[in-house]
Amino acid sequence: MGWLDTLFGKPPQERTTLPRINIPLGELGVQLETYFRPSAQEFEENARVRFAEVKYLLKELYVSVSEFNERDLNAEEGHKRLRRIVSTSKNALVQRMQVLVEKLTPPTQATFGALQEYCLNAQPVLRREIESLRKNIAYTGIIMKSEVKSVGAHVQELDRVLGELKDFASNAASAPAQARLAPLYEKAVQLKARCTEIENHARFAEDRVYELSKAKAAGEKEFEFIQKGTAYQEFSLLQAELKKTEDARESLRARTLQLLAGAEKPLKKFLKNSKFPLNEEEKSLLALYLSDPLEASKRDLKASALKELAGKCIQCVENGIIALKEKEKNKRVKALNAILAFNFFDEVFWKSNELQAQAMEIAKRLEELQVSRRVEEVQSRLASVERQLKEREHERASVKTQHAQLSMEYQETLQSLQSQASELLGREVVISP
Repeated sequence: MGWLDTLFGKPPQERTTLPRINIPLGELGVQLETYFRPSAQEFEENARVRFAEVKYLLKELYVSVSEFNERDLNAEEGHKRLRRIVSTSKNALVQRMQVLVEKLTPPTQATFGALQEYCLNAQPVLRREIESLRKNIAYTGIIMKSEVKSVGAHVQELDRVLGELKDFASNAASAPAQARLAPLYEKAVQLKARCTEIENHARFAEDRVYELSKAKAAGEKEFEFIQKGTAYQEFSLLQAELKKTEDARESLRARTLQLLAGAEKPLKKFLKNSKFPLNEEEKSLLALYLSDPLEASKRDLKASALKELAGKCIQCVENGIIALKEKEKNKRVKALNAILAFNFFDEVFWKSNELQAQAMEIAKRLEELQVSRRVEEVQSRLASVERQLKEREHERASVKTQHAQLSMEYQETLQSLQSQASELLGREVVISP
């Protein structure tokens, strides 16, 4: 017998031949309650009738146990030590049996589930407690045989009635069907709502992708139209010329950095040496040369300050103030001497200044072109649209993946609900979303 048979009672066999029924998800709980509620009511009514018998037996048991206290075994004649042992066991037995009577008292106002729980668990509780009192019963029975025998008769009768209640509860509906299926049902409802939410989100993302794609196509078409104009040809030539000038200046910066690279290690150590401390202006200028020599040349046109610092650095290297290995020392001194010999004014400052002036002139001419502003505006708009489009496409893909996972989980949950509902009703049940 399956666990659902135990919980709800196995539906009549002939129900399996009944036609398939379709139940909307939102009506599942109501229909199952309508189907099973009569069985639940019958169980409740019968259980409460049997509870009267249980209460009577518990009362009789309590009275029988209480009568144990009427005998003071320590005051009676006989083996004193034995009577003390029996008296101790008797007192423990009375106390625990009275507690057991209270524990086994049936609930008066209780839910269906509480009633069934009592019916299923009362007999096991009785048997466990009696088993744990085995020694107390045995010792007490040494002297109080008739009293123990009376209590035993009440216990046996109570065990019989509680056993019948247990069997009855095991074969009855354990709870309203919709309550038993509630976790699965609630999960299905939540998943359905979440799927609907994700579908709406997916539609929104799809709409935004469509709108942004149209905006991108329109922007690209507008830019193509601009490119066909004669004004754009001049703009394009100036752009190429500006790039060429900027590339030349970057190349000059790279060559100058390459010249300084061989002396970078001793120069950095020279910055931190304590025997020839540099002032803040010298530190700032030397650091700028090592990062952006073109900018440094604007402050030191002929590199006089740099060469003075390089000369001092050579002295520190040769005197061992800046510690280097012999082979490396020669290499670094050679690089520092190359700085002293290099014509920074003509090769760096003048060329850099000339290239910068050219770039500024070209940029000015570009700014004066009306088409420049239009190109900048269209390209800026296109860049924004492409960025948003990429984000929305990523969002759409993520939402689709999430929806697929949720839909699969929802279908699996729905299948489980259908399977359990079919077993409960004894016919095929199809739950419509």
